[in-house]
Amino acid sequence: MASNNTLRSYSIIPCFIFVELVIMSGTVLLAYYMECTDLFSVHMQGFFCNDAELMKPYPGTEESSFIPPLILYCVVAAAPTAVIFVGEVSMYVMKSTREALLAQEKTIVTGDCCYLNPLVRRIVRFVEFTLVEHEYIFYIHDGSNTLRDNFTITANQTEIRKHSLPCTAHIYVTPVDDETPVVTTNKGLKVWEGSVTEITTDDLSAEDSDTPESEQLEFVVTPPSNGHLALKSAPSRHILNFTQNHIQTGQLMFVHSGALSGGFHFQVNDGVNVAPRQIFSTAAHSLVLTLKRNHPLQVSPGSVTQVSELELQAVTNDIRDTRRSHSVVFAVTALPKLGSLVRRMPDNSTQNISTFTQSMVNEGVILYDQNKPQPVGWSAGDSFSFTVSSPPALLPPHTFTISISQQPNKHPESLYNTRLLNNAGAVVAEGGRVKIDRSKLDASNLLWKVPEPQRKENQILYRLTSLPRHGALSIKGHNLTRNHPYFSQVTLNKFGITYVHDNSETTSDSFTLRAWERAAVTETFNITVTSVNDQPPAIMSTAPSVKVVVGERVTIGPEDLQ
Repeated sequence: MASNNTLRSYSIIPCFIFVELVIMSGTVLLAYYMECTDLFSVHMQGFFCNDAELMKPYPGTEESSFIPPLILYCVVAAAPTAVIFVGEVSMYVMKSTREALLAQEKTIVTGDCCYLNPLVRRIVRFVEFTLVEHEYIFYIHDGSNTLRDNFTITANQTEIRKHSLPCTAHIYVTPVDDETPVVTTNKGLKVWEGSVTEITTDDLSAEDSDTPESEQLEFVVTPPSNGHLALKSAPSRHILNFTQNHIQTGQLMFVHSGALSGGFHFQVNDGVNVAPRQIFSTAAHSLVLTLKRNHPLQVSPGSVTQVSELELQAVTNDIRDTRRSHSVVFAVTALPKLGSLVRRMPDNSTQNISTFTQSMVNEGVILYDQNKPQPVGWSAGDSFSFTVSSPPALLPPHTFTISISQQPNKHPESLYNTRLLNNAGAVVAEGGRVKIDRSKLDASNLLWKVPEPQRKENQILYRLTSLPRHGALSIKGHNLTRNHPYFSQVTLNKFGITYVHDNSETTSDSFTLRAWERAAVTETFNITVTSVNDQPPAIMSTAPSVKVVVGERVTIGPEDLQ
């Protein structure tokens, strides 16, 4: 038995008519497709179907067409639908009252002040159910490379005015490799002819926003026209593909050969997407090596003299933006006969050498040690032959000449000529100390005429004949006094002697020494003292004052205030 709350429809007859018309329309369409198409073969020819899209039948090839069946179906189905819809609305309006409406259906829009027609509400409820139940609500990703997203929802029941707590729905995005790699750097490479040069990220680089691993970015190249690509571990093995990781770790090398200008084509891929083809250019420059200076070196007998860039210098045509500056190497092919080439080590010792670089010459560590003096005279000549190279450039052999002569050294600081190999004097700050070593005092030239077999049995000795008046001399913490005035050139070379100023207001000091080995030489060693402003001003006037009459003007002079 039906409930008293059951709502009856007054349009049952149109509803039956609607159902019957739909069935009839479907039957007509089915007959059309079976009779007028090639779906089934027929015994007697009926309608012809000359339309490839099967949209309308033809009674004959020469006659006009009937109404298309799809439009016919829409017309047949629309008529009963409209009748039922209009009937339901009309019956609701006639049978419903305002009070019944308020009791049966509440608003679903904004609040108690507004109510909707129940028919509209039914439609809205139907749409809600359909969208959610049949999965018609979609999350559409924005195409970015994010892998997670979320949104927050609440459930609301407006009839009882209640809603749920907010709930966050988390969305996990499956990454899709849809981005094409991008070449961020393609500056080309400038190298020296015949060189092996590393390709860095400053020369060539690529990136891919959805390929974080650099190993997955692969460069596929054509053979370079003026060389080949190789890995640092195997520079002779040609390669035609490499990864971004090879560039970042410094493994990719370009080995130049052949023409000066060239390059190669390359494409970058991430395993799925391929970037457009590009050209990487390689330009080589011929290296030119020039011996800019080769001047004679003036030395004294028994001395150790620096070979500077003023006497010996070789340069290349290094270009600023060309990779790798070249090292210029000197190789001695014939050693000097009256001395030796040595290199000064960090601990101040020396080491014999047969090869050295231009940078060593510039640093002042290449020396000529005149350690084989000739007993026949006070002048001689020496030389050594050498070649200069900076691969692949090479110069033919050259000769570096050395002039050995005993000429007194002139020192502007001392304002006199010395008979010793070196007597340059020293400069010290007021109250400070200075070390006197071989570069300031050297009498080894006194052994010039001693035959070399006897030189080890002889040494230069110094004796202080007068001590400094404003300071003191010491060796390894032991003062030189009138009772202990002796020291040797060996001690001077190894430890040096230290002069300590007494902090007095003086500008100079000196001491006299006597150097000998068979022939004695007496000279003065001068010391220049630089003043230091370490004393406060002092008032010299005993009672600074002045007498003046009221209204008069008096000049204050040095006798009043000093």
